Amino acid sequence: MDRLILAAIFLAPCSNIFMIKTGYMDLKVLQFLWLGIFTCILLTKTYKKDIYPDSSKTHQSVKIIFALYLTGILLSCLFSVNMKISVKELFQYIYLFLMMLVIYKQSQRQDFLNRIVSVLIISNIVLVVTCLASYYFGKMLIPSFRMYPDGHIVILDQIYKTQALVESKNVINRIDGVMGLDTIAIANCILIQSMAVNYKIRKSIGRTRLLYCILFIADVLTLSLTYSRAALLIFFVLNIVTLFGKSPRINFLIIVISICCVPVILSIFPNLLERMLEALNTQEGSTKYHFVYWLIALQEGYDHIVSGIGLGNAAFHHDAYAYLFEKFRLYKSDAVDVHNFVLQVWAEQGSIGLSANLLLVTYPIVRFVKLRFIDKMLKEKTLFDFLITAYIATLAYNLTNNNFYLETFWIMAAIVYACSAAYPSAKTVLKPGATIEKLGGSYEEAGLKADF
Repeated sequence: MDRLILAAIFLAPCSNIFMIKTGYMDLKVLQFLWLGIFTCILLTKTYKKDIYPDSSKTHQSVKIIFALYLTGILLSCLFSVNMKISVKELFQYIYLFLMMLVIYKQSQRQDFLNRIVSVLIISNIVLVVTCLASYYFGKMLIPSFRMYPDGHIVILDQIYKTQALVESKNVINRIDGVMGLDTIAIANCILIQSMAVNYKIRKSIGRTRLLYCILFIADVLTLSLTYSRAALLIFFVLNIVTLFGKSPRINFLIIVISICCVPVILSIFPNLLERMLEALNTQEGSTKYHFVYWLIALQEGYDHIVSGIGLGNAAFHHDAYAYLFEKFRLYKSDAVDVHNFVLQVWAEQGSIGLSANLLLVTYPIVRFVKLRFIDKMLKEKTLFDFLITAYIATLAYNLTNNNFYLETFWIMAAIVYACSAAYPSAKTVLKPGATIEKLGGSYEEAGLKADF
C-alpha cells in the first residue's frame, strides 16, 4: 500500500496528462489509482475492525477542522446558483480531500514521511528535465490529452505561452502545458518541490550535495522560464530566509550575496525584470484583469454572504459585471481563476466556507509557530521548517492565483498537518519509556531525533 501511495504522489504533477471530460465531472487517470487506494484502505480497516480514529487531543482538533471544511463545501454546493457546476466541482474537492486524508494518516510514520520527501525530489527531477528539454527543443516531450463526451481526443502539445511586454513590445515565450500543467501550475509545483531539494542540500555532503545543488539551479531556471512574477519573488525571499541562522552578521552577508546574484539571473533572462516591473504598470493587461476579477469576486461574495454562489460558479456570472470590463477597457472573460484563492473561496463559499477554509490552511502554520517560538520544542532547523516554508510559499502564491485544484498542493498540506500533529505540547509530561505515538504522533521519542 505504501508503494501505491508513493507512486500516486510521484505522479501528482502528471495528473493532467490524460483527462476525460463529461457533462458532470472531469476524470483524471490518477483518480482511478487513488480510487483503488481508497478502496483497499477501507476494506483493510473494515477487515481488521480498525475503524476508530486516534482520540488524542491534537488529532481531535484536526478532525474538527476537517469536518468544518467538508461542511463548508457541502453547504456551498447545496445553495449553489448552478447545481450542475457545483456538483462537478464538489467531486474534485472531495477527491483531493480524501487524498490529503490518506497521506496525512500515513505520514505520521517518520519513515514514510522521509520517503515522501525523496519521492518529491524524484518527481521534481522529472518535471524540470521535461520542462527544460521541451523549452530548449521547442517541442512538447510529454503532451497531454483530453477526451470529450462525443469520443474525440484532443492532443495539447503547445509548449509556449507567448506574451507581449507593454513597454518594449518584446514577445516572451513562457513555458506552458508541460505534462498538462500550465505556467501557473508549473511554478506552483516548483515552489513546493524545490524546498525539499533545499532541505536535502543541507543534509548531504560531497558529490551528493553537488547533485542537489545542480537540481536546485534547474529549479531556478525552470521557474524563471515561467516568467511568473509572484512565484519568483516568493521563491527567492523564502529560500533566502531558510539560510538565516543565529548570527546577524552572517544573515546580513547572506542578504548582500543574494542581492548580488539578482543581476546575474536578470542578465540570463533580460526580459524578466521588465516582466516583473509590469506589475506596477496600470496599462498592463494581466494586472488590470486581476483587479477586475477581485472586484467581481468581492461583490459576488457580498451578494451571497452566507454560503456563496456555489463551487465553481465564480467564473460564470461575469455578464452582470460587464461594466467593469468596459471601465478598464478589457474584453469580457469568463476565466475560472479569480487569481486569489481567498476571494475565490469568498465568492463561491461565502462567509461560512471562507472561515472553514482559512482555518484549514492556517492551522499547521499556527501550530508550527507555537512549537517553534512559544513551546520551543524545535531546537534546531528540522524538516518541518522546510516543509512549512514550502507550504507558506504555495499559499502566498495562491494570493495571486488559485491552485487548490493541484494534487501537489494537497500533498504538501497533508504532510505539514502530519508534522504539526507529531509533536506533543510542551505541557505534556512523558512517562519513562513513553512515545509520541501514544500522545498523538508517531515520531519516535520525545527527543524528536533523526532527520526530523
